[in-house]
Amino acid sequence: MPAQPIAGSGRKILVGRFGAPFGVRGWLHISIFGDGCESFLQNDFWWCAPGTCDLSAETWREVEVEEIRVFGGKRLAAKLGGVGGRNEAAKWTNGGIAVARENLPQTAEGEYYWCDLIGMRALDMNGAPLGKIAGLFRTGAHDVLRIEPDGGAEILAPFAGDYVEKVDYGANTVRLNWLREW
Repeated sequence: MPAQPIAGSGRKILVGRFGAPFGVRGWLHISIFGDGCESFLQNDFWWCAPGTCDLSAETWREVEVEEIRVFGGKRLAAKLGGVGGRNEAAKWTNGGIAVARENLPQTAEGEYYWCDLIGMRALDMNGAPLGKIAGLFRTGAHDVLRIEPDGGAEILAPFAGDYVEKVDYGANTVRLNWLREW
């Protein structure tokens, strides 16, 4: 059966990027962002942009994946259709790999995709608004929410264990066991 383009017309989520060329036959190193995004490796086509991870760039297009190799344990390399040599592969270095949000696998209870949390309103333990979730980052101990309040300084709050009371997609809120003063 011939390879079929990937499904999904929703917003695209950045799941990885291309590294430097691997060898001389058009292969590229791949870095995967986050946990649980590896399922996109099974697709025959990826959304890719040469040289950029900017999702607003107009260079994103579906690209056929000819082959993927795992080497050195967790290191990955891919051969893209139409990329014949090292010089052509170099044009893709630092380029993004994305999937349509609806093509990501369902998360388990208590697990969340960062892309779904960004833009939600954060509430403190009393239900008072802290601000809008502008981003997340990982520390050695746990993930941290970067919250932009309506006024005042940025708030950093842990997004782990007992600190997360409830994520409510319907209300577009994340309620934290946290206070602004902390």
